Amino acid sequence: MEAAIERRKDAKSIRLSQGAFNRVSFSLYASLGFEVKDTICILYGLPAPSAFSEEDLRGIRVRSYNPKDFSACVALCRRVYDVSREMDFATCGSTTIVAERSKADGDEATEIVGYTTEFSYQGHSVATDLSVIKALIREGGERKKKEAEEGPGLFVFVRCRLYPELLKWGLNEAKLRTWGLSTLMVKGDHYQDPSGGITLPSIMF
Repeated sequence: MEAAIERRKDAKSIRLSQGAFNRVSFSLYASLGFEVKDTICILYGLPAPSAFSEEDLRGIRVRSYNPKDFSACVALCRRVYDVSREMDFATCGSTTIVAERSKADGDEATEIVGYTTEFSYQGHSVATDLSVIKALIREGGERKKKEAEEGPGLFVFVRCRLYPELLKWGLNEAKLRTWGLSTLMVKGDHYQDPSGGITLPSIMF
């Protein structure tokens, strides 16, 4: 771990998601200067259709990602999360979806208000508000149902401190289950909580 930190010595901060069950790795990271920023609840499964209301989803359209969306997605991530995750788009595929919303009532022009590279351990999501995240989860669930092989469904990484309403909705209404817990840890001064939106991290950060 010290070698990994040395390779990133010029970075303003280093972020990681630490498996909360692993006391040894937690002690190691804390001793190396990583600070706890949040607890992440990893939800999994297929969301219940009854969890989505027309009012929540009104005006939001979810579609497949197009390479032309790259700049808008990166800008949204930077605005909400204060970091750029553009490298994540280098490997994105059919699982990457974006959410659009009209810029104003009656206006045909739309803007990207959210995306997910994938609801998995490797994917991350960014959205302007809770309704957009719900719309992305709904579409992700519908697409997962169409896959030939069975599996655990979606993996949704929810930051418990920042988004208690999303956590309650995921457990009580979407009927997702808890897979495990992780600890978001950061080393360095360049960190601030996401603002102006919602972010769902990956297993990395």
